[in-house]
Amino acid sequence: MVLQRIYRFGQRFVGFMGVFTGVRLVSSHKPKNEFLRSKDLSSHGPVSAPHAFSWLGDIAPCFGVNGNNVQIIDEPKHFHEILKSNARKATQRIVFTSLYLGTGELEQELVDAIREACHRAKTNGNNNLEVHILLDYNRGSRGVEKSSRTMLTPLLKEYKDIISVHLYHTPDLRGICKRLLTGKMSEVIGLNHMKIYLFDDSFVISG
Repeated sequence: MVLQRIYRFGQRFVGFMGVFTGVRLVSSHKPKNEFLRSKDLSSHGPVSAPHAFSWLGDIAPCFGVNGNNVQIIDEPKHFHEILKSNARKATQRIVFTSLYLGTGELEQELVDAIREACHRAKTNGNNNLEVHILLDYNRGSRGVEKSSRTMLTPLLKEYKDIISVHLYHTPDLRGICKRLLTGKMSEVIGLNHMKIYLFDDSFVISG
């Protein structure tokens, strides 16, 4: 059973890496499942972005976005400032999904920004604000006295009617596999590694 789960993990890992090592071209003269590595693109002539990445629509929902509405964040400090600023201004929703939150000063400032939005909603009688936080169970629980979970506990108790915190635990980590792989080793089986942040109508994706 353990070997089967490790094998399935290997399959998922290989498939995941395939997304980043190749670009699939969809055209009238090429099979739909053919991969073309990025280094070979030049030999096939120019390829428009919508055409080159149209295969993504086969495996996940796609939403068209005007390039003028996209801002590239290239500094970690700027990234944290945007998260805090958008959290403070949110009046309808805050959706935070990540591998973990962290336990440092910057992470505490982000928690305080979310608390500020919740406090303002309570004070102004705004019943529309909803805060949903999703972290990975194993990575979010790492830490003896302080972890991502303990960082959020006071906030959850204070605004339990506004905030919901969810922890993803991979179903592949169970039984003897879970007993053998403890601590950091348990994270090799599977994680929630999404890094998506939604503040009202502002959408942030992190790498």
